[in-house]
Amino acid sequence: MRRLLAAILAICLMGCVPAALGETGEKTDALPRVGDVVHGFEAKEIREFGAWGATLTLFEHQETGAKLIYAANDDTNRAFQLTFLTRPLNDMGLPHVFEHATLYGSEKFPSKTLLFNMMYQTYNTYINAYTTDAMTCYPVASLSEAQLLKLADWYTDSCLHPNIMTDESIYRTQAWHYEMEDADSPLTLEGTVYSEMTGALTLER
Repeated sequence: MRRLLAAILAICLMGCVPAALGETGEKTDALPRVGDVVHGFEAKEIREFGAWGATLTLFEHQETGAKLIYAANDDTNRAFQLTFLTRPLNDMGLPHVFEHATLYGSEKFPSKTLLFNMMYQTYNTYINAYTTDAMTCYPVASLSEAQLLKLADWYTDSCLHPNIMTDESIYRTQAWHYEMEDADSPLTLEGTVYSEMTGALTLER
């Protein structure tokens, strides 16, 4: 597990957090300094980022080597994102399939429909997941810091302890599978990612 986590590039962006949390969990008046350790993450570099009006702090997790970027500015819309390097080995689309599958229940949050519940029943300004040719990202944002932390907990557990590791049916649902409504119906090819990509690549409207 440590090797797996060490291979993960986890980028967490949180805006408009006026104070950093110390080891005790109490708020302090200043951001961490280079060399400070916050909950196992060591501050490696601090720089200003004018485009966001933000101060960026680069952390590295001491145990796993995972990277974390903390962005502090005056934006009241707080955001959190997990990013994993998922460069594909071929054109089968496995990173895209696992992007969907990881949000179909986890060890702590087993519900397969929780994503849609979170979208419409929480105080969020953005929830999404997407895959590029080099990485898979899970961003979420909220004007409420308390809501953001709950959503971040859900995303993190979904990514690190997904039910797909023990339930192969999730993969079959998200990738592709054959279906027949009854014995006399034609055999059809179905699947969430299959249907999504078919729609994205077709010229029909």
